[in-house]
Amino acid sequence: MAGKEDNLSEKLGRFWRVLFLTEDGRPKSSVLLYSFLLSLVFLAIHVAAYAFLVGPIQKVFVPDFERMTLKEFSEFALANKTLVFWMNVLESVLPGLAGAIVCCGISLLIKERAIPAGAYIWLVVLLVIVLIAMIPIARDAQVYGSFLFFVLMYVPVGLLLGTIFTHHRYGAYRRAKKRKSLELEEAKRKEAEL
Repeated sequence: MAGKEDNLSEKLGRFWRVLFLTEDGRPKSSVLLYSFLLSLVFLAIHVAAYAFLVGPIQKVFVPDFERMTLKEFSEFALANKTLVFWMNVLESVLPGLAGAIVCCGISLLIKERAIPAGAYIWLVVLLVIVLIAMIPIARDAQVYGSFLFFVLMYVPVGLLLGTIFTHHRYGAYRRAKKRKSLELEEAKRKEAEL
């Protein structure tokens, strides 16, 4: 058992070194490293938002939800399709919105605007890795379908809102920086002509 753990930790160490560190142990890119670490923080925030908000939303729509068996809830869902639809919509939107608001608030505190934008790119990469990794784990189309339903219900809202906000903010910063650079070049050119 200890041999397997040592082998795994050695492989993980090599992976992290190749991804983030140069041969002499220095970071290849601080933005790459910091954005990855921030993506883990953002992931924890989004998971916490869902953990804290989904239960109360379910209790508002179905007060006896925790005491219901799967069969009872299925019968309730068939009898109250509109109510369950709106519960699902709110379970999808509100936690995603709350997580995105917290993450975007944090991104406002970070001076280097590429880091939060990169963090959301990392979240997309991690999502793709999880979706691919679940294919052999699920082993059954129905299980994988249920997993995809879960992912599509809970992931897109927070991921899209955060990605749009951070990338818009980073794009605006880049455009302003480029405009300022062009203005400086223009001023230098005019000064040289005089």
